[in-house]
Amino acid sequence: MKKKGPIIIIAIIGAIILVLGICGVGGYLVYKNFIADKVKEEIGDEMIEDALESATGGEAEVDSDDESVHIESDDMTMDIGSDEEWPDEIPGYVPEFKYGSIMGVTHSTTDEEDYWLISIEEVDSNAFSKYKSDIENNGWEVSYTQSSDSTDYLSASKGDNIIVFAVDTEDDTGSVTVTIRE
Repeated sequence: MKKKGPIIIIAIIGAIILVLGICGVGGYLVYKNFIADKVKEEIGDEMIEDALESATGGEAEVDSDDESVHIESDDMTMDIGSDEEWPDEIPGYVPEFKYGSIMGVTHSTTDEEDYWLISIEEVDSNAFSKYKSDIENNGWEVSYTQSSDSTDYLSASKGDNIIVFAVDTEDDTGSVTVTIRE
């Protein structure tokens, strides 16, 4: 019988990813596809700020350009961009993913934690086993793995810190989610 703890953690992480994805990617796509000049950019940023402020009850600042979106509120900051490199801000004890190409990075910061979502394409066919080994060799405890016909997934922890790694083997994409609580 499997423990329910990892499933709850996975569900919480999934919900966080979904909320961050909706807020971040939605704002970025609106800007990228519908806002053509500086005036419209500022209006768009203000509309996103108003939506965030209504949703959270706090103040929010949004600044966007062609390549990124920066969101800052009372409780957090978030940067969404098309960075194609492993973030330097991720602590060295988190193994760098080297088995595919980074498409983009989302970084969110609160008082309690830093969170990164690294989106990956062109993932090597044996990336799952290689990165799992990298994680374990860096002292992380793999607490959950799951494989299906087209998806491999793992969750690992080191103290209160978490790595979630998923690969879609049909389209050779994946993601590494890193949560650092210090």
